[in-house]
Amino acid sequence: MTTTADGHVAREVRKFADPGVPLMWVGWAVCLLSAFFLVRRAVRMTLQYHHAAATEATVPALTKALPVILVAAAGLGVAIGFFGSWVVGYFQLLFTVPVALAGMTGAAAAGAAWVRHRTCPPAAAG
Repeated sequence: MTTTADGHVAREVRKFADPGVPLMWVGWAVCLLSAFFLVRRAVRMTLQYHHAAATEATVPALTKALPVILVAAAGLGVAIGFFGSWVVGYFQLLFTVPVALAGMTGAAAAGAAWVRHRTCPPAAAG
C-alpha cells in the first residue's frame, strides 16, 4: 500500500493466494493413489504372466507394504532434491528431475521385489 504524506491511500496492491498450492496438494494425492494402484496392478499382471504360484499371497502383502514403499520413494526424491540444491546449485532442475524420477522408480521397484521375495522366496537349486 502506498500512502500520501497526510495518510490517505494513494495506491493499494492486493496479493491473492497462489492457486497453484492447493492444486499441488491435490495433484500429489492423485499421484500417490494412482501409483499405489498402478504398482499393485503391474505386480499382479507380471506374476500372472509368468504363472507365479504365489500371486494370491504376494498381492495382499504388497498392498500392506506399498504405502511404506511409496513414502520411502517420496523421501528419496526429496533427499535428491536437497542434494541437488546443495551440490549442483543453479542448474539443479536439470539434475534433480531425471535423477529423482529414476531413484523413485527404482525404490518402488526394489520395494515390490523385496515384498515378492519375502512372500515367496525362490526355490533352492538342488
